[in-house]
Order: sequence, then C-alpha cells, then structure tokens
Amino acid sequence: MKSVDQITAFYVDALVEGKGDFSARAKSLGHEFYQSIQKGLLYWLAAIVASALLLESSNAILVTILLSAIVIGWYLRKDYLQLKQAFNTECYSAILPKVVQFTDDSLEYRANQGITRHVFQDSKVVPGAFVRYQGQDYITGKWEGVHFEMSDIYAAVERKGIFHFLQTAFHGVCVIIDNEKNFPGHLVIRPKPSFLDEEERQEYEAFYKCFNNINVGYAAFDRYFDVYSDCTEDVHQLLTTRLIMQVMSLRAKYGDNVYLVFNGNKVVIGINGLHVFDRSKNVYFDSFYSDDVIVWYSELMRACSLIYDVRLAVKS
Repeated sequence: MKSVDQITAFYVDALVEGKGDFSARAKSLGHEFYQSIQKGLLYWLAAIVASALLLESSNAILVTILLSAIVIGWYLRKDYLQLKQAFNTECYSAILPKVVQFTDDSLEYRANQGITRHVFQDSKVVPGAFVRYQGQDYITGKWEGVHFEMSDIYAAVERKGIFHFLQTAFHGVCVIIDNEKNFPGHLVIRPKPSFLDEEERQEYEAFYKCFNNINVGYAAFDRYFDVYSDCTEDVHQLLTTRLIMQVMSLRAKYGDNVYLVFNGNKVVIGINGLHVFDRSKNVYFDSFYSDDVIVWYSELMRACSLIYDVRLAVKS
C-alpha cells in the first residue's frame, strides 16, 4: 500500500502531465470539432438557400430547414463522440499502465486481454453458453505474496422469446488466486438468483444439476447464497466460520454480487459490477485527468484487496 506522500506525488505528476501533452491534444481535438461545426453551419446555410430557391411552399421550406438541421446535428454529434472516444482511448492507453506500475512495478498489465472464456466458463461462476464474451485490463503478478490474475469480464447469454435479446450474465471483475489448500472437487458459492421466467429457472437448475445443493447451516448465509459442490464431504471443512463471515462481509460491501469458486488449488473471486478500471469515465476535453488517476488507483486497490481478504479467510 502506498503512503499518502507517494500518492500525493503521483497526483501532482498526473496533474502536470495532464496540463501538458493531454491538454494540448484536447485543444487539438477541440479545434477539429470546431471546424466540423463550421462545416455543418455552411451545409445548413446551403440547404436554407437551396430550399428558398427551389421550393415555393413556405411549409416545405420550413420542413427542409428542420430536417437538414436534424441531419447535420446528428452528424456533428457522431463526430463529437468519435473525437471524445479517441481522446479517452489515448488517455487510457497512457494512464492505466502507469497506475498499475505505480501500484506495484512487478505487475504485468495488458489492456486488451482478459481471463479467457474457457477459464471463466469452466469455473461455473455463472451458468449459460455465452454468445458474447470480452475481457480487458488483464493484470497478473504477486500481491501480498499470492500469485493472481485478474481482469474485467463481460459475458452475455441470448434469451429467446417474442424478440431475441442479450442478457448480461456477468459484468465485473474476476480474480483468480493460488491457494495453498487443495480442494479435491468443485465448490461454487454464488448469490441466489432472481429469474426472469420459468425457462431461465430451469436452465439454472440444469446447469448446476451435476452438483449437490448444500445447506451450510448458517441461516443468514443460506438466505442469500446458493452453495454447490461435487465433493460434499469436504465442503464443511473448507467453509469455516471465518470464511463464511468473510463472504458475508463482502456481501455487505458489494451486495448480491459476490461469487466464490474453489477448484483444486485455485480460488476464483467474482464481483459483479466492480471493475479493475471504470472505462466508462470520460476524460473530457476541458479537464485534466489527475482526479481520475486517483479514482482508478482506488479501484485497483479495491480489486486487489479481494485477494488479501479471501486468502486470509481461507488460510484460517
């Protein structure tokens, strides 16, 4: 964990850099968008003149002017979003590796990679055959002496009804850590689901049919979590009071979004809704990114804290 002085120094460096290259780049992109606005106004003026010369009805002229304004406005908005996304992407590619290195210079970071589909699917964190899967912000290394890998994961399944639609099965952080204790089977701890319909409930039950549904014996825990395992006799040795309390503590932090899987010497931790880095943040043209840097650092530290919390509970 970095000291306050180190974080402050990193914040100042980020502020200085934000006032430098990125400020200049933001002004450049802002100038590009200003030119687009000028072109849009010229096109609109041309549409007004053309409609006045070619059309006789005042209603037709007015409709033409309004439609041309809508079309030009749509293109300008599209151009703005593309420029903003390009700027955000440049910022992400420059900032996020620095945040990881600042956290621990031994960590490896790959922005456009993630925990692979088959690893996540084989963990049985969530059921379903994913029709869309994406991983990003992959980080691996050692934290508090524990080897781990983590990434953001988006997994979606297809639902069929009157209309086909994608349903998000999981969108959050997944962390896989090495465990000194070897669990001889597969144990899944996951929040009790709320189903959209009877078909979804049947799919859920069929997916975990090969496992035994286990009642742990702690009323509060059993109320919120489903526990499945193919090795029932060893479950209660692993699910100590300390581990149960730790899972309940995670639930208090993250709500009904906590998933935990034990499989051999690996522990898979999933927090739906928590991200390694929140990439939905917009680093706007007229602002610096120093505040965002501190937020991203805090988000990474929250994800890394999962390693420490779960490892400590498992070792007891």
